[in-house]
Amino acid sequence: MRCVRLITCATVGASLALIAGCRSVDAPELDYPCVSWCNTVAPWPHDGNPYESTTFTIYSDGVSHQVLADVATIAEAVFTDLKTRFEIPSNDLFIFPAGQTKIHLYAYKYHFPTQWGGQGFVGGLIIFSLDHPERTEFGHTEVGNYTRLMTHELTHVIQGLLVGSTHSYSTHTWFEEGLGEFVSALNPERSILTLTDLNDVIEEYGELNPIAIHNDVYPPIEGVAVDYFYPMFELTMRYLCDDQGLNHTLVDAKNVFLDMRDGMSFSEAFENNFGLSVVDFEAEYFVRIRQYLN
Repeated sequence: MRCVRLITCATVGASLALIAGCRSVDAPELDYPCVSWCNTVAPWPHDGNPYESTTFTIYSDGVSHQVLADVATIAEAVFTDLKTRFEIPSNDLFIFPAGQTKIHLYAYKYHFPTQWGGQGFVGGLIIFSLDHPERTEFGHTEVGNYTRLMTHELTHVIQGLLVGSTHSYSTHTWFEEGLGEFVSALNPERSILTLTDLNDVIEEYGELNPIAIHNDVYPPIEGVAVDYFYPMFELTMRYLCDDQGLNHTLVDAKNVFLDMRDGMSFSEAFENNFGLSVVDFEAEYFVRIRQYLN
């Protein structure tokens, strides 16, 4: 394989991650078109040499099979843990996209995105490889960080497989990202644990209601998604599942997606499983959250 010179930018962390920087790398020229799910995100080609594990087909842009085997080990362990936590007895509960029997994972080393380090969607996810050069340069070599990111993105994959839709299935952003953040504990240093923490972020960004974020549309404020809304989404899901809050479980979250599969809107499914309407939750949000943190 001959190499071509690419000027690339990379980010690491959550779906809206810390921007790392740009650098040039030598990347193999790839001749195999990406599988269908990938084309809904970007036309990412692969090297024609995927790695197969029990649950995953892992494509890449020239990553060695030994590294892909290590990625598969992490992915399989995370997937098994998530099925246990959501009480999913087997893969029979999932609806895969047509033609798929496994989750497609694209582990990239050379082909860098510009806004995220991982993204999960129906039937697949994209995540930087364990030998991604930016992991060393920007200090993200700790395997736990990679595992947490994998957990966040596979949570999105699972919700898509439970709903069974190949397109947008209209889950509100605050719920799906809150679930991913809560389950993965991806950014614990940003968690809002006290009233003081809450007041600090409100002082910086204003009292912005996370329940109003339905479709990934955020106010035009620098850093507001990562530094305000993602911690608020995690706090919201923690409130829903804590016995000192609304006292529900991840099983209730799973059942939201199954109700949506059966034709309910997200709002209907949320109220059916959490006993609280989305409209009332938004209206009462800060009263409820302040009482919870007090």
